[in-house]
Amino acid sequence: MVLTLREMLNTAEYRDFKIIAGEKGLDKEVSNINVVDVPDIASWIKGGELLITTAYFVKEDPLKLIELIQEVKIAGATGLGIKIKRYIDVIPQEVLEKAEELDFPLLIIPQDKAFVDIINSVLTSIVNKQAEKLMLSEKIHKAFTQLVIDGGEVREIIITLERILDTDIAYVDTYFNEKKIYTSSERLKSTIESVLPEEVCDLENHQCYPITIKDVFYGVLVIDEMRILKEDLDMLELAIEHASTVLKLDIQMKISNRQIETRYRDLLAQDLLFNNVKSIEEVHKRTMSLYNFELDTVCVCVVDIDDYKQTYVKAQNEQEVSYLEQKIRNLFFIARTQLANHYNKIMYTTFSDSIVFILEADNEDNLHYRAKEIKDLIEQQSIFTVTIGISEKKDSLLKTYEAYKEARTAIELSREVYKRNKAVLYSSLGAYKLLASVGDSEIVTEFISKYIVPIKKYDHKRNQELYYTLLKIVQNDWNLTTAAKDLFIHYNTLKYRYDRIAKILSVDLTSTETKLNIALAIKLEQIRK
Repeated sequence: MVLTLREMLNTAEYRDFKIIAGEKGLDKEVSNINVVDVPDIASWIKGGELLITTAYFVKEDPLKLIELIQEVKIAGATGLGIKIKRYIDVIPQEVLEKAEELDFPLLIIPQDKAFVDIINSVLTSIVNKQAEKLMLSEKIHKAFTQLVIDGGEVREIIITLERILDTDIAYVDTYFNEKKIYTSSERLKSTIESVLPEEVCDLENHQCYPITIKDVFYGVLVIDEMRILKEDLDMLELAIEHASTVLKLDIQMKISNRQIETRYRDLLAQDLLFNNVKSIEEVHKRTMSLYNFELDTVCVCVVDIDDYKQTYVKAQNEQEVSYLEQKIRNLFFIARTQLANHYNKIMYTTFSDSIVFILEADNEDNLHYRAKEIKDLIEQQSIFTVTIGISEKKDSLLKTYEAYKEARTAIELSREVYKRNKAVLYSSLGAYKLLASVGDSEIVTEFISKYIVPIKKYDHKRNQELYYTLLKIVQNDWNLTTAAKDLFIHYNTLKYRYDRIAKILSVDLTSTETKLNIALAIKLEQIRK
């Protein structure tokens, strides 16, 4: 707490002091007192001093007080007290006008007041104010320290702060939860909920205090400043300082707990994904201790970032790398939040470019719908897109590794066939699953060379689109009429291309076996891209 000139003048010792100009400056802090007996006092001022003088050094020219006032005002003095009737009888009007213009208080000191008494009294008042501030600080410190000892959580910290300051206060957590609000005031809560997280600090009539540790932003304290009296501002500063310290301790404890939990969670999830758990008893014990649930049926959902490595390699400096890592954390947060909102039994682990969920098997269509929601949200809110693979249902957690392989296969095949930014069920891949198992054998190469390569060579040599035409014909189940519409060309044009394809391949395109071979060759070609 600080002693202001106004407070000082309201005490019994100074009530007979008279303010003659600059009354608007009475709320400035008085941190010291000094006697002016030379004209160059400004060079000795540190700020906050109340200056007192007999005006001896200006007795020949009282207007020099104008220059003095200007200099000490710039230097940071709080005000000037003058004892008149000894060396000067009256303060010139020009001096009063300058003090009024600068909002610099000018005081008339009574004749019977000795400077030594004034100095002692002011210093005593300053010391008392400092002692009062220390006592209040100690009181607030004890309140919050006890809260830490008792294991108080964020809500209790905010309630304690509200009680000390007697106003509405909220803490908005933007790190552990996207926008969780801790407050006992429903009015303040709904005010904060009405704006985006980044707009909280722009709320009118509310003071904002960001909570950061090592330049990482964790949340913000929001205070209804309308109910904070001016004289309570020092107490506000003290209370916020102590509350911020306790909040930071709570944050560090949560980070530590999260790191421990993450380590155990990742170990369990990764052991399941890579088939390092050999007995169902071990699975049950570890899932019960960590998650308090068991999974009877299981499926795996993998959210994999598209073009992650290429984007990461392009990062020019540490700042850009840090930016990308933050975006990846946000992406993983979106995926976690969306699935956690719909599935109670869920565990997950993260890799550099993906987050893998092990969850209770659900209706395939439901899970596919949720995966598409995640994909769309990430596309809207992130600089990345994702490809999501979903396994088939397994009847035991011991088969999690099989489900993981299926989800990864779904992603790989999806990117080969559909490129990227898709949510794909492994069960929907049909013949692609079988074809993928064939690999890059010589038989596959020979098969593609027979049905695909000749068409592509013809297109390249003559700048034609016969392969694309063939692709559309196959996609339309060999129905030439619908394929022509799909290609936006006349039926006769398509029929000409159809006959040209048959001639290049030297095959009968009406043969069921030939149609099957061509369709398989196209799928194999897509997988090998």
